[in-house]
Amino acid sequence: MKILKATALLLLTFASQLLVGQGIHITKRGQSNPNPVYNSYSDVVGEGNYAYVSSWHNTAGIWIFDVSNPNSPQYAARYAPAGTSANMQAVEVLNGIGYFGDDAGGGIHIVDLSNPPAPKLITRITSAHGGYNKVHDLTLDENGHIFVPNYRVNTDVQVWNVSTPSAPYLQMTLRGTDKSSVHDVTVKNNRLFMSGWGGTEDIWDVTNMDTQTPVLLGSFTAGVHTQDVSATDAGNFLICPREALSGGDVRVFDISNPANVFMVADLMEPNLGIAATSPSTTKIMGNLLFVAWYQAGLLVFDITDPTNPVMVGSYDTWSGPSNGGQGGGDGDWGVWPYLGVNTVLISDRTTGLYVLDCSQVSSQPAAYSLTFAPATLTGSFPSTGTVHLLGVSPAGGLTVQVSSGSPSVDPAATFIPAGTNVANYSETTHSVASKLSATLSLTVGSYSTTGALTLLPPAPSSVVVTPTPVRGGFAATGRLTLNAPAAANMSVSLSVISGGGAIASMPSSVTVPAGFTTANFTIKTKAIMSTTQVKISAAANATSKSYIFSVLANIPSALTFSPASVTGGGVTTGTVTFPAPVSVSTTVSLAVLSGATAVNNIPPSVTVAANSTHASFSVVTKAVGASTLVKVSAAANGAARSSTFTVK
Repeated sequence: MKILKATALLLLTFASQLLVGQGIHITKRGQSNPNPVYNSYSDVVGEGNYAYVSSWHNTAGIWIFDVSNPNSPQYAARYAPAGTSANMQAVEVLNGIGYFGDDAGGGIHIVDLSNPPAPKLITRITSAHGGYNKVHDLTLDENGHIFVPNYRVNTDVQVWNVSTPSAPYLQMTLRGTDKSSVHDVTVKNNRLFMSGWGGTEDIWDVTNMDTQTPVLLGSFTAGVHTQDVSATDAGNFLICPREALSGGDVRVFDISNPANVFMVADLMEPNLGIAATSPSTTKIMGNLLFVAWYQAGLLVFDITDPTNPVMVGSYDTWSGPSNGGQGGGDGDWGVWPYLGVNTVLISDRTTGLYVLDCSQVSSQPAAYSLTFAPATLTGSFPSTGTVHLLGVSPAGGLTVQVSSGSPSVDPAATFIPAGTNVANYSETTHSVASKLSATLSLTVGSYSTTGALTLLPPAPSSVVVTPTPVRGGFAATGRLTLNAPAAANMSVSLSVISGGGAIASMPSSVTVPAGFTTANFTIKTKAIMSTTQVKISAAANATSKSYIFSVLANIPSALTFSPASVTGGGVTTGTVTFPAPVSVSTTVSLAVLSGATAVNNIPPSVTVAANSTHASFSVVTKAVGASTLVKVSAAANGAARSSTFTVK
């Protein structure tokens, strides 16, 4: 099978988990899972009344099933002789002979399957015979040859002659042109396709290999990590799935002229509504393309026109989240349609073998997926909904209805133009008082799908304080703003993060009325002695916003003298005033700035008592020969005020 071996699986979380019906135009006939252990299975092939499923990391060998009754497949045997290691994932069966490649070091097992419940080893090909011990992939032609790439090592592909299965011999080695190594090989209609892991696809003519040397017909860029390719029956088109960490696609190339290949279609996950990491492998039968697309399950496309593939069937084997390692992931690994369109075999990495009836695939429109971006948002904001159909919209187009099970999300309708499979619309939501999960549904034809929206309650978007700065001892107004109207009266917690010594009082919360986005609150400051930065916070619904403002020191606001004119030898009274009551007894320094010859006595300071706004002091003057203007300053908390009086 065609997947890069992963040493770990990483959980990938999608913004919106895609939910699809398990089968659309495809029904399950039967299933068998003899080893219900995570990551047990890989690829699948079939011949006659038997299916053969290769192993993955948590099991070994080849699982053999009797599918003579497709509605009840029966586990028949497991080929796993002593010493067989895990990860025997390369599997081919032709004319009662199995060719099983061991990617963990066991080489190729050639096995007699004339009696499938009792498989018998005929011989092996290992390095002791000139072969490879690690075989990731192999393929057969109908002329007694197997083709084996030296994956992870170089671009060599060995060709073994197995016309006598008990006596295989190395007939030749071909070398690809990829810069990395050949990951997979496919043979059809005397053409060998080498899929380079670095992105180069080589096309070889292998007609009459026993008498003619293979000829490289052309090479082209198929894309990094191209997997197991498939050619149409006429040989004019090549289907190339790419396994990626995310967003893998299936590319269609016109290869009618191998020397001038060009892409004619690209099946991309976002355009189809697929939620998976990447496709795994492909098979073509007639006009149907079968794609094992990991977490998306089996997808079937009508390729009557290869330049415009139409998805006509889906069956999902893995309804959980995408667990993808380096490419790949859980779900459908392999597909084998060649037992008949009503007996299609697929293999799920964990849930085993499925037998599906694909005889009713159709381009008639059916609901496939409903997704939202964003899928989590604050209620009252819109989300973009995307509707994907399986099949295409009919002539004249199709209006589809999206229903909602929550009054916080409105039902909606959108139009899908004729011949297309997708439409976007704006989904209206409403404010909620607490986190809400809403399920929306879409029904087209007899098929339904659902999508999920998570609505969050409003949260603070800002908090500000005015005026800023604010003089200590005065009040300021805080203003809280939410990112959406409150669905109900909403309490938002308030707190002082730093600089609390400058705050006399602030409420512990503020309530935003239902339907509003803002609310005000009062902050009372202290008449502090030095300027202080204050940080406050408003928090609700796991969101907090903060604001920093300055509380200025309480400094003298005025200095006055009464009388303002005094005869020399007389006394005038000075009064220093603060704009707000001082928090503690505050000493105000006094100094004569000019006219000192007219001053007999002035105290060095005056004390303003706690909770008072002013204090007075006396200035004794001297007799003067001429009128003199005296200037005095009063300083406290880093600032000063000055005033004058006249001595006559």
